[in-house]
Amino acid sequence: MSEILIVSGTGTDVGKTIVTAAIAANVIRAGKSVSVVKPGQTGVTGDEPGDLAVVAELTSSIDGAADRLLLHEYGRYEPPLAPATAARISGQPPLVLANVVASIQGLTSDFIVVEGAGGLLVKYSDEPVWTIADLARELNAEVLLVVASGLGTLHHTAATLEALATRGLTTPGLVIGQWPVEPSLAEKTNVVDLQDLGAPLVGAFPAQAGLSGEFVHIAATSLRPRLGGTFDEADFTHTHTQELNR
Repeated sequence: MSEILIVSGTGTDVGKTIVTAAIAANVIRAGKSVSVVKPGQTGVTGDEPGDLAVVAELTSSIDGAADRLLLHEYGRYEPPLAPATAARISGQPPLVLANVVASIQGLTSDFIVVEGAGGLLVKYSDEPVWTIADLARELNAEVLLVVASGLGTLHHTAATLEALATRGLTTPGLVIGQWPVEPSLAEKTNVVDLQDLGAPLVGAFPAQAGLSGEFVHIAATSLRPRLGGTFDEADFTHTHTQELNR
């Protein structure tokens, strides 16, 4: 049976696609097959590249990627809005939860990564309402949470973790999606405070990781071993907070 992991976040533009691509890269490097699913892609038209195209590009240099990577998109909407809103505005039918669940359960790759849109509670349909949290529950899948590094992230992360807990969902941990070259005082203290919210730090990616020619290496060093990498949260925390203890 395939292992399924949901990649969600505390909001939009926190780095979910980069993290999704990195997980896929690590699975491919391990010689296994991976299906990457984007249930609803918004903000694109026709054959315009979406998030799955980014995943394909960032993993293309890995031997065997062409055979081991499968991409699945179930809905596409032009308005750059939440999927339910984009469907309503464009006059297209919204995604149906049961159909998405059945499609994902029918995949046969060794590993399945599902990237949500925006944050955990973004709607994919107005009637009946469903979110990526509902999809995770139906699939009995854990939800990896991609978070921001700066001011506001503590509240957004705590609120999202609470939303997971109230729904009986679990998370393997938090991933900082975009760690700056020169972190601010708030970002340095957040490294410690994020880990006090009840979920471990299982990864951190440098800002602009997707623009680096070393993405495969970044993928391997920015995620914990469970996610195919070598990331050490204790070392990362020490490196970026040691001056706070002086």
